[in-house]
Amino acid sequence: ALSHTIGAMSSKLLACRSRGGGMPRLLPTAASRSSSSSSLRFAAALTCPEQFGLLRQWQQQRHYRHRRQQQQQQQQQQQQQQRYAASATSPIAGRRCSSSQAVQSEGSEDSQSRVARTLDLLHGYSSEAHPGHQPGRFAGPGPEYEGMIHDPTTGKWRLAESSGASTSSSALAVLSEEDKVLATRFEQEGGLALTLSNAFRRPDALRAEALRLTKRAEAPMDSPQEEDTPRIPKAELDKEMAEIFSTAGFSAATAMLDTLEGDLARAVLLFQAADMAEEREAVMRNVWSDVDFHAGEEGNAELVNRLEHQFASQLVRTTRNRRAAERESAERREALAPPAEAPTPDERAKTEGEDVDAIVDICVNGGSSDVAELAAMSKQELNTTLLESRNLGVALDLVGVYLKNYEIDKADQVITRILPLCRQRSTTWLCKGLDKLSAVRMKQFRAYDALAALKEIEQIVPFEPDESWEFHDILYRNLAWCYSSLDEPERTLHYTARSMEVKRNAGIPASWFDLWDMGKAHARLGQKTNEVEEMETAFDLVSKASDVIRIAEPGDCIMLAKICSNVGEIAMGIGDFHHLRSDEDQAASWYSRAEEPLLESYHLHSGALGSSKPLAGWAAGTVAHCMVRLNRFEDARKYLLIAWNVECTKDSTTPGSVVELLDRCVAVHQQLERNEGLIDFLPSLKIGLENLKKHRWHEQEPNIYALLLQRASTAFLLAHESSAVGVRAACAALREAEALLQKCIDSSSGDLLSKPKEATSAEEDEVLSKMGKDAVDVEKKQFGPKADVGELLQSVRTSLQILEIAEGAFRGHLEEEETIVAEPEFEEEPTPTPQAQKKKKKKSTFPI
Repeated sequence: ALSHTIGAMSSKLLACRSRGGGMPRLLPTAASRSSSSSSLRFAAALTCPEQFGLLRQWQQQRHYRHRRQQQQQQQQQQQQQQRYAASATSPIAGRRCSSSQAVQSEGSEDSQSRVARTLDLLHGYSSEAHPGHQPGRFAGPGPEYEGMIHDPTTGKWRLAESSGASTSSSALAVLSEEDKVLATRFEQEGGLALTLSNAFRRPDALRAEALRLTKRAEAPMDSPQEEDTPRIPKAELDKEMAEIFSTAGFSAATAMLDTLEGDLARAVLLFQAADMAEEREAVMRNVWSDVDFHAGEEGNAELVNRLEHQFASQLVRTTRNRRAAERESAERREALAPPAEAPTPDERAKTEGEDVDAIVDICVNGGSSDVAELAAMSKQELNTTLLESRNLGVALDLVGVYLKNYEIDKADQVITRILPLCRQRSTTWLCKGLDKLSAVRMKQFRAYDALAALKEIEQIVPFEPDESWEFHDILYRNLAWCYSSLDEPERTLHYTARSMEVKRNAGIPASWFDLWDMGKAHARLGQKTNEVEEMETAFDLVSKASDVIRIAEPGDCIMLAKICSNVGEIAMGIGDFHHLRSDEDQAASWYSRAEEPLLESYHLHSGALGSSKPLAGWAAGTVAHCMVRLNRFEDARKYLLIAWNVECTKDSTTPGSVVELLDRCVAVHQQLERNEGLIDFLPSLKIGLENLKKHRWHEQEPNIYALLLQRASTAFLLAHESSAVGVRAACAALREAEALLQKCIDSSSGDLLSKPKEATSAEEDEVLSKMGKDAVDVEKKQFGPKADVGELLQSVRTSLQILEIAEGAFRGHLEEEETIVAEPEFEEEPTPTPQAQKKKKKKSTFPI
């Protein structure tokens, strides 16, 4: 994901100057800043206006400069959009046009030229870990990892002062009981770094020192002086503030350190430094997203739940602090000038009938003890809380947690809720939010929306590839991922090559990741152009990637599992090439070579994540493909059952994917001549139908959902051997399909049903900008099964008419007599012998 580098590059984003001049905004908006800091600045202004004036003037100048820069950016973006649509003469449009021409040129290349160019880019590849694949990514571990030691061989963490089961770590002594459990139970995943009480310590320490100075300055001269020792020596504080201001590009503030006089002026500058430090740590935060989540299904679920508790507690804690600061500020204003009018009603209370906020809903489902206070907040107040840097950063980090655990619904809820808030912040926040959005949309099989998000990043990022190879390496890699999902192999290869070129220009060699990506791109291109030699080269590249990652990153079993799966898939593709040319010996050889890596992939996925997770189900389905090709149908049935149970229960399933998998299940049982075995698949089928309804697929793709109901009716009949139970279930499914299709025809929307899913909600309009949508350069396609509404309706009605005859014949029989099969009323046959009746019972089915 782009978050591999988004944190490391935040300082460049913060410090770099935009094309129109001026500085990007570094600090949160007024609504999102820490209100405790704001109220103390107000107190400082009251008691020492002369000293505060200079800094306030400097702040105002920076604010006006930021506003001018924002206006210039908006004008530039509008001009770029106009030029992009009208011609190819602008610098940005020109680059994109040349990129498109390059894609067309690469598409017309022959296979040998493509492979030769790739091998040139891969020359001298590194056998080390991929850049950024270490704790803290490119920036290194942050201060939240203090007290933890990382083992680079295993990728695990341990407490610095631990021995056996007991620990004497001083860091644990100051934690709450809940935090202690999190830090010790999940020590290997990050330990202390997982607790939010261990995060944002630097800005909290700066604010604490600023508060101490403010209170000391406001104390009456005749009051008894208590011993007041600074927690951090002045020289160390000056050094830390200078580093913060220098990183943010504010050399003027650094120069002020030597000229400040008085506690209040120094306190105000400390508050500024604290705000900057918090924003930088928040926007760079990837602590939770970096967890491998290899603890198995139950362990991962517990860890996710505890992280949700951490987030909910921080939201409540920051809200309480802000409310306390607001009360203090109000008391000071009333003391100076009492209000003439009655105070307005409290707007913090949630209004009657207001929907439950997505963030609150997640905290409620997670069982957090702070849900009552969160649920009582209005959307306006929760927005203010979420806009605080630390809360926005942790929310984005939580999206990464949900993605790694394939809790796609939760990830969608959070990113849809907070991305409009990211748009209110700086470009850095928007880039990170769009990156998370693209990852979520890809998991939802919404590659067009993901591509639009990445295209927007490509347009707003304020530096060129030669200024930041890390950022563009990942950006181009993610664009290649999107194009691959849209079956655009030429563009996939083009952007994969660009990701390697930016690294090579920076003197960074290719890695196992590049071997893998290039291998996948060439495999699809070779398959598309029937170039088996290119597919064999792809097989060698991906196989080499699996060899390198085993040594370079032995702890990353999930990435190894994905690579192994691709090795097996390419081998099956080469086998299919030979099979279609009737070279069965070569086909069987390649199918056999696919089995071992595919089985390894499945065991790695299920061992790390659990057998019910989507990655494990996907791997099981791929193994089943291989078993069918090897004519091992009993093994294929075993893995299909695993894949089927996962597909029907996961968040990101679609009617089309369920239809295709159900067809495979039925085909395998027919090969085994054991249709009754489908009875094991029916419980998940019913769950899957309800799951799809829950996600409103029967409204978004009613024709494909109706097609699934038709396929389900066949499965009901085969599983129950056309008994009364099977006939009734099949009739119910067909009647539901008929009603859906008739509704489509009545609403005159049948001609729109072949289009892929599109987001049309008002919330989605806030999430995806027109800029990103307009930049998408591929036409929309529909993948998976297709169904004409009129033809499908006619087929459903024909099947239903036949089954209703049988349903009427069964009516009156006891429901538990599931094995009784009535002869159709329209057939007149002599009474069969017992042997013939038994044979008839076994073969009786109803055509669908």
